Amino acid sequence: MSREITVRTALRDHKAFLQVGFYDPSFITVRTHDHSYAEIHLVVDGCAAFEVEGTEYRLQEGDALIIPKHVYHACMWAAPTVRHAAFGVDFEPEAMQVRHFEPATLAALFREIEHAVQTDDHTGVAAYLSLICFSLEKGARVESRAISDYSFLIRDFFSNYYAEDVHLCDLARALHLSERQAERLVLEHTGHSFRSEMIATRMVTAERLLATESLTLQQIAEYVGYRSYAGFWKAWKAYHKESHGTDIPTLQSIREDIP
Repeated sequence: MSREITVRTALRDHKAFLQVGFYDPSFITVRTHDHSYAEIHLVVDGCAAFEVEGTEYRLQEGDALIIPKHVYHACMWAAPTVRHAAFGVDFEPEAMQVRHFEPATLAALFREIEHAVQTDDHTGVAAYLSLICFSLEKGARVESRAISDYSFLIRDFFSNYYAEDVHLCDLARALHLSERQAERLVLEHTGHSFRSEMIATRMVTAERLLATESLTLQQIAEYVGYRSYAGFWKAWKAYHKESHGTDIPTLQSIREDIP
């Protein structure tokens, strides 16, 4: 079995060349040889020793050996229990090196390899090889910064805190903005005021619970942030009157409509 797949990293796409040494965990080439592409050896269990242009490298669980193209190498010995995979890739590592990955990560990759052998579905394999290649790639670095997407932050705030006693000032503090700026952004991204959006989030959640859970009405009221059922029912009527005019469904009628 041999395959060529695309490995995507944050910098660019690479070709990965998968042959018998990738699919068979016990296969290791012992004769000295080289390749026209870089080769990466991975050990998930056991240990193995490689000779690379006169230097010995010992790999154990979680280790990866990265060999640049046109560099001669061979396996010197491998423990009988070794589980190993090797693949070629068309990028230039900075130099010969041994890197260590979390054994659990490589174990997950080997499960994806087994799945690929059975199904020829290489989706999971490509995902793990992308992770490995990106960590080895020259200049591999992803810039991280505070989330600045206000639409995401505002909607996430309501989703996370609808059951708590939170106010506009709490959202403003989370966004590092004034209350006036926060209220303007809520209106811009939801079409509602802070208070109306909080009530809408609670009511939509309550409707879902009514339709899918066996909670009492009092439990649902408490679940979505109301201390009393009376306060919840008042908010329910006001929400539906604003949304649907005089057509206000009773809480029990929703339950009765459930098949």
